[in-house]
Amino acid sequence: MRRIATVLVIIGLLAALAGAASATPPRPAGKFRTVIAKPANFVGPWWLTFGAHNAFAVYRGYVDTPHLGVRGSVSYSGNQITFTDASGPAACTGAQASGVYSYTLPSATTLRLTKIRDDCVGRRTVLTGRLFTRPAHKKT
Repeated sequence: MRRIATVLVIIGLLAALAGAASATPPRPAGKFRTVIAKPANFVGPWWLTFGAHNAFAVYRGYVDTPHLGVRGSVSYSGNQITFTDASGPAACTGAQASGVYSYTLPSATTLRLTKIRDDCVGRRTVLTGRLFTRPAHKKT
């Protein structure tokens, strides 16, 4: 009886650990920034914002003079995020409208995206392999 109880406890612990290991990571929210040094036509600061109702937007420029690039929606599956462009001067359309990335939140203030598949050159250039950081909030 004692061995059966021990085996059941071990099985329960293993199941709990497996559930914790496969837990969905937190979803990115709010505003993140990165700075691109090259290629030349992408140089400068870029903002990636995650809003209500699975909305996202990408802006280029400084915080006081941002220029909209793309608006769209995101969907999640585990640690994967699919960006689907809907509007904006840099929005991709047709087969290129959606791109799939894996994501990690290495800290409370950083986001990293890794391309899984994306045929949209602009989105891929801005999002792939960059560390996005959440700007510090200024006290007023």
